[in-house]
Amino acid sequence: MKADDYMEGVFKDAFKRELEVDENVARTLPFFAATLALVVTLYGYATTKLPPLEWRFLSVLLHLLLLAGAACLAGVVLSLFQAVRARVYRLPPKETELVAWAAGLKAFYAEQGMSPEAADDKVAGDLRSRMIVEFAEGVEHNRAANVPKLKARAQGFTLLVAALGVAFLMIAIIFSTDRLAWPGSKSAPHEQSPRQSRNAAQAAVGPAPAAPAAEAAVRAGRREVPGGSGGQYGAQVSDPGKTNPAPAPPAPAPSQTVAQPPPPPTHQLLKKSESGGGPVKTR
Repeated sequence: MKADDYMEGVFKDAFKRELEVDENVARTLPFFAATLALVVTLYGYATTKLPPLEWRFLSVLLHLLLLAGAACLAGVVLSLFQAVRARVYRLPPKETELVAWAAGLKAFYAEQGMSPEAADDKVAGDLRSRMIVEFAEGVEHNRAANVPKLKARAQGFTLLVAALGVAFLMIAIIFSTDRLAWPGSKSAPHEQSPRQSRNAAQAAVGPAPAAPAAEAAVRAGRREVPGGSGGQYGAQVSDPGKTNPAPAPPAPAPSQTVAQPPPPPTHQLLKKSESGGGPVKTR
């Protein structure tokens, strides 16, 4: 194997690897986004359980951890910005420029009196040597541009793991102080949500006082049956020691006291006409 063949193969592979490094950095962005969403969710839950900021060890510790996690998240964002920031990469010359340069070389060697076959071999050697130099210079330039990107990605990943660890530590401390306290020890309650605060306030106030009439009925040993005004029979009151009799039916209205003859049987109605003059057909 000639030296030019070896150098050409090595430099071409190195040039491809340096270009793929930039693409690999972009492929890791979805992982960073998913992990950031998880970390933000954990911090959002932890902030709802934080105690008030007081000069107590637990309160100061949790707030310091929250600040440390926020600093880690800010560092992650800055590192990602450095990793995805646009940079200048060096590429080989344009194809049209190489074609023009090869045509110029052929014309130059033809003027020197070289045969066409010898001129082609000379032009191919010059092009190959030029491309080896271009690949070597491009690899060095692109590697120098990729080093800060790789460092920024590694730094962002480290800060992201640190922020995740701080979030889990905060949740573990809050859980241990809330759930795993020693029997009989009073731990300072964490800050509650507005709904929990309203429920606690309602439980502390107690149920609404009973009405005076119901209170008097309870003192007398009776219990008022719920159901509003009691309908047409009025309010009903039950005595624990007695059985309530069935309610009496309402008295008939004055207009219903007049006696009326009973209606005739059905078969008579079918055999009489409306005027009483003769039979009718049975339906």
